[in-house]
Amino acid sequence: MSQTSELPDEILFFNILSLLTTKEAARTSVLSSRWRKLQINFAIEKKVKKLEMNLSNCRGISQYNKYFFPHKDFPTCNSLTTLRLKNVNVTGEVIEHFLSNYLALETLYIQSSDSLVNLKVAGPLLRLKYLEIRYCSVKKWRFQP
Repeated sequence: MSQTSELPDEILFFNILSLLTTKEAARTSVLSSRWRKLQINFAIEKKVKKLEMNLSNCRGISQYNKYFFPHKDFPTCNSLTTLRLKNVNVTGEVIEHFLSNYLALETLYIQSSDSLVNLKVAGPLLRLKYLEIRYCSVKKWRFQP
């Protein structure tokens, strides 16, 4: 166990990640799932417009041990226009959460998510212009403008 793993999230976030550029902070996501969560929160705090999480080449993450995207812990972000997730497991419920809570979201790209089985794209405030789903396990989908 590393010394940083014993530090509270507040110290990691405010005393370490906040001193880094957004790009440097993004690199910390390979360290652990805890760092990935902190990195996502950091990006939202910085009001990023584009967020890409590509765990395709991360050691310890295999086809059978993919990172699950924590939508319940993910803060609302009104500035996010593009979300790209590669080799990150998301469910249809997570996608519905994104589309309902990230009202500026225009581009959504999901690749290699075995957990994405049911997909519903709907909502009265939907601004989505581009949706790409690749190498996922979608069996049932519904689109409703």
